[in-house]
Amino acid sequence: MEKLNAIGFEWVTRLRKYSWDDRYKHLLEYKEIHGTVKVPYRYDTEDHPKLGAWVTRQRILIKRYVNGTLSKSSVQMNQHRLQLLHSVGLKAFKGMANHQEQRPHTESSFFTTKKNDKIKAMRMEWGYGGYTWDQRYQQLLEYKEIHGHVKVPKKYDTEDHPNLGKWIANQRARFKMYLSGTLINPSIQMFDHRLQLLRSIGFTV
Repeated sequence: MEKLNAIGFEWVTRLRKYSWDDRYKHLLEYKEIHGTVKVPYRYDTEDHPKLGAWVTRQRILIKRYVNGTLSKSSVQMNQHRLQLLHSVGLKAFKGMANHQEQRPHTESSFFTTKKNDKIKAMRMEWGYGGYTWDQRYQQLLEYKEIHGHVKVPKKYDTEDHPNLGKWIANQRARFKMYLSGTLINPSIQMFDHRLQLLRSIGFTV
């Protein structure tokens, strides 16, 4: 340690925790340099460590806050932060909020009018880990927006997308059984619609 101190070794780690305000200042600096707030996910420099990952997370939080899936009392996002981010041009991911509204009428009726315990339990099971299937699909859309594909590694597990990789593997297994005719008493309408949604974004069985 003494030898390191003698040569002026910098002990301050890049992994220090920054406040939200610090990160926002980093974003302002990035915009001043590059003229945009579209920070690549892997952008990581000495002055702006992991800024790309932070910006990606803010876009996810904005979407969830506006859609009402994030509590208005959440410490992660609030109206003040939302206004600051919007003021510099940072928005939520495109094309995510309308997924529920784009369902065919029959599918919407299936999920919104028959709210009995059996259907709720089924939806939660399909969502894996306490999420509904719709919530998991939204997470998959977010993943695609970030990475450009839906080939989620089985071990992929993050704070915003917990165990998403396992969920994808679960979907692939279910749909293989469905298409092969080995799944017992499947809901054809539900399976066909979900498979269509997944295939529309590049999912393969």
